[in-house]
Order: sequence, then structure tokens, then C-alpha cells
Amino acid sequence: MLSHCNYRWFKRLNVQRQFLPPACRKVDVSHSRSGDVMDRREFLRSSAAAAGLSLAAFSGCATPGSRPDNRPNILFICTDQFNASCAGFAGHPLVYTPNLDRLAARGTVFTNFYSNSPVCVPARAAMFSGLYPHEVEAYDNASPFDGRVPCWTNHLTDSGYRCRATGKLDFLFGRDYGMEEVDTEHGHDLNPDVTAFFRRPIQPRIDSRRQIEGYLDENPHHDTRFVAEAARFLAAEAGSERRPWMQYVGLNSPHPPFVVPRKYFEMYPLNNISLPDAPGGRPPELHPVMAAANHYNMFDTEPFSEGRIVRARAAYYGMITRLDEWVGTILTELERCGQQENTIVIFTADHGEMLGDHGMWFKGTPYDQAARVPLVIAGGPFGAGTVDTPASHVDLAATMLELGGLSAPAGLRGRSLLPLLSGEESGGERAAYGELNNEGNTTGYCWLRTQQWKYVHFVGYEPMLFDMEADPRELNNLAADPG
Repeated sequence: MLSHCNYRWFKRLNVQRQFLPPACRKVDVSHSRSGDVMDRREFLRSSAAAAGLSLAAFSGCATPGSRPDNRPNILFICTDQFNASCAGFAGHPLVYTPNLDRLAARGTVFTNFYSNSPVCVPARAAMFSGLYPHEVEAYDNASPFDGRVPCWTNHLTDSGYRCRATGKLDFLFGRDYGMEEVDTEHGHDLNPDVTAFFRRPIQPRIDSRRQIEGYLDENPHHDTRFVAEAARFLAAEAGSERRPWMQYVGLNSPHPPFVVPRKYFEMYPLNNISLPDAPGGRPPELHPVMAAANHYNMFDTEPFSEGRIVRARAAYYGMITRLDEWVGTILTELERCGQQENTIVIFTADHGEMLGDHGMWFKGTPYDQAARVPLVIAGGPFGAGTVDTPASHVDLAATMLELGGLSAPAGLRGRSLLPLLSGEESGGERAAYGELNNEGNTTGYCWLRTQQWKYVHFVGYEPMLFDMEADPRELNNLAADPG
């Protein structure tokens, strides 16, 4: 896919070459401006050079075996299919998330943080490797990350951290990812060769794959076990004189189906639920590739009724509120054990959820509903604030390493987020890149998001271009506008 990058567009949009995927870096990207056209196409502003953040509060980046090692603990919570707008701290008028709101109130919220691929497996591969999904051949949910390159967890473990994982990870089972303990949900990780299912020609979902929405009187969820396991680990580490730790908690919520226990569903009366931009069908401007994805999901041939839409949305909001309670359980245990002061908490998701906007559901699109994810970083020397600079999952690797007092190895695509947290960098030069080769999409596409613009390149189809400042809902495709 990437060999077909539209170099003309990347050049016109004045994107600096370090933010392009490797196949696109041979472009001679100019920073010149030419009248009104370049004024309109210019999205990046010059800023001060990025500077490293000195974690004075966490002195003593010790070698393995030395004591004390005062580097921070890291609690990394990753959810699944979390629409970044569906939280109280994100300004949603209905969704009740008191625990996440408290975390956000004492931390930094990244408002333009992106998945490098809005599908579970490739998103998590980028998150842990610091490379784009195609670089580690994690193209879709049939090709789980296999540890072919070291993760940031490998480097932290080698430096003396105790790294462990519980919950959804989506890595190939049985490989070395730098985790001393792994208690994960098995799914995509067990069979790396089911490509016939995922790579088949585009077709509607069969009856057994249709989604349902609503509530059940009892809806046990495996996330409860992973939350309990994470809390037990925190209790066991309380007062420990041992190494600093990194605890990864992978929660499967709020991934569909849209079903939640009754008490959460009834928190959101149906008459309070707003309809999406295009209820009951796709908007007329829907791109052909997006229309094909809708066909794959069977929502153009059998559109949701308005009643079904609001039930699905109410259930999804309830799923997030239940998830918020689970996060609260973990954060309460962290505080009870006296470890909050020396722990950096990072909360994010692998990808978002369309939730009916643009007439689409689920994941796998370049629209913000699916591609943008929440990111909150709280604890240590970092105060409360908001960062609107575009960033993405690949930036987490360099960030985790810097938190651990380590330098990022050469070749990582991302950059540490700590200079943005400290205010030492304005972020004007940064951009986020994403790609997809899955979800009924046989051609693949890639996108670039900067402060003002989002450009989406398709193979064999016209591109999309959105002015994200003037058109944050991405309803007006400017790609054909010569202005």
C-alpha cells in the first residue's frame, strides 16, 4: 500500500519528512510558501527544538541490582474501542466517568492523540514496538505482533524494571516481550494464519456476526478478573523495596457487542440520546472505500432504525461507565497502597468507535471517531493541563523509555511526549500518521493528521482532505478544491 503514496499531496501539504512513513520519505518536501495556496496548505508551524525532560522527582536511574532505584512505577491502562469524545473529561454531556475525570483533573489530556491503525492488533503492535504496523508486518487482526523487534518493555526489563501484563494484549503467544508475568486474554494471538477469514473479498457480515444492542440482567465480563489481578499486584507491591514496576492492564471494554448490565443501560434514558450525523444510513458524500466498509458491516443493506441507534448508543455509554468503575478500582488500590505518588498513570485505547457517525459503526476508518483515542498521563512532576498537538501510539515507546531514564534506540518512529508535558516543546512540528489494511478494505489506505489538516490517501481512489479546525466533524472533503 505505502509504495503507492501520493507524493504530490504530501509535498503540497508541506509535511516534514520525519513524519512520513519510510516509503514516502524520498519525497523532497519543501517548506517554501507561494501566495494564498501555500497559506492554505501550510499546517505546521515552526517551534523551539524539542528538549528532553529531566525527571528530577525520580532521580537515581539505577543499573539493575543497585538500590535504591527511584525511577517511577508505570501503570499503563489500555482499553478497546473507546471513542475519545465519550467521557466527561472530554466534554461529553451525558457519559458518566467520575474516575477518569479525576485522573484527567490531575493529569494531562491529549486531545489529538491517534491510533496508528484503527484495528486491535496493528494498533497494539505500534504501541509497543514504536514502529508503524507495516514495519513489523502487523497488517490486520490476522497478523499479531510476534516480537521481531524489541518492545519498550524489553528495554525497561533489561534496565531493572519488573514488567508484567494482564488482560488483552493481542501479541503472538509464547514470545519474549520483556514481560516477567503475562496473564492475558487469548484471541487474535493464538492463530497467526487465519488470513482467509480476514482477507476474503468484501461481503456483508452473515447473521451470526451481526451485532446486538441493549442490556442483560446479568452480563459477567472477563475484564473483572483482569482488574482484580491488577489490584492484587498493586497490593503485593505495597511497601516493596524491590525494583520499579510497569503494570499493563488491557481491558476489552467498551468493545461491542453493545450489551451491558441493566443498571448501566438505564443510566442513559433513550429520550436523552442524540442521533448521529447520518442516522439510518450513510451520508451522500461518503467515500467509495467507506461505503465498501459499510457494505462489509452490513449497515447499508440493513440500516439501523433510530430506535436501534439510540439503544446501541445508550448501551455503549453504559459500557464506558462500567469501564470507569473498573479503572476506579485500580486507581483506588494504587492510592490505598501508597504508590500513587511514585507512579505515572497512562490511560489510552487501541482505537475508537464510529458509533453511527457518517452512517458507520465499529472501527477501521480514518475518521476521528475511530482513529482518535483518549490519552491521559498523570502523576509525578506532571501537572494538570491539555495538549492539542497531534501525536500517536508510536510516541508511547519513546515516552515509556524516557520515563525509565533510558534513551530511545535509533529507528523508532515516535518521539517522547514528555517535552510536551513539561512545556519545553510547543509541538508545532508534530504530526500523526495512520494506516489500515483490514476491516473489509482490500486496497488499504493511509492518513496524515497535523494541527489543522487531515489528509487520507487511498489506492486507486480519490483522496480526502479535511480542515480539522473549520470542519472537526470531517463532513467537507476539500481534496478536489484547487484553492
